[in-house]
Amino acid sequence: MYLTLQNCAALANGNMALYLLIGSPVKSKATRSTKPLAACEFKLNLKKGRAKVGISCKEVPHAKGYTVWYGKGDFDRKTWTSQSGSPTQVITAIPGEYLNFIMIAYKGNGEEGAEANMQGCNVPFS
Repeated sequence: MYLTLQNCAALANGNMALYLLIGSPVKSKATRSTKPLAACEFKLNLKKGRAKVGISCKEVPHAKGYTVWYGKGDFDRKTWTSQSGSPTQVITAIPGEYLNFIMIAYKGNGEEGAEANMQGCNVPFS
């Protein structure tokens, strides 16, 4: 069946009306999601070495990238530091310092998803 469809498509040679006559469904164009992005379910990894904290999450559908925010106390974009990248990132900080982390997914247009629950840890010495 697949070979027959492939041959018919080749015969149609870009003529959509002719291709539609073979009765095979045509893949529609991709549509952008207008729904807000879900919160990242992230976890911290303290086995990345001295002064390093690994942060990773499952990929969020329709996300273009991920921003990790980290700092002391309650989440505040003015005082916390951020880093953007993939769903797996590593933060370097002062060993022994207690930091809180939040990971937020964002779309290609910059629209951010929901904030995940904050997690905290002491930055490892070794």
